[in-house]
Amino acid sequence: MTSEERKRLYDDIHSGVRMMMDKLEKIGKEKEMWSISEMGCVADILKDLAKTEKCIAKAHKFYDEHSEEMY
Repeated sequence: MTSEERKRLYDDIHSGVRMMMDKLEKIGKEKEMWSISEMGCVADILKDLAKTEKCIAKAHKFYDEHSEEMY
């Protein structure tokens, strides 16, 4: 994978995370009451989005520390 392809992939993932966060914010503003089950689902989604961002940051760090030929 070239660095341009990798950058495009990271940008696409960031864009997807942003879209999901925007959607959650919109729904959160529209709903007055949340059930415990709904709050749990939203918490799981947020946890997964945070994990995605963390993994992307970790991949950036590895690519910065090592040559591209290593991967």
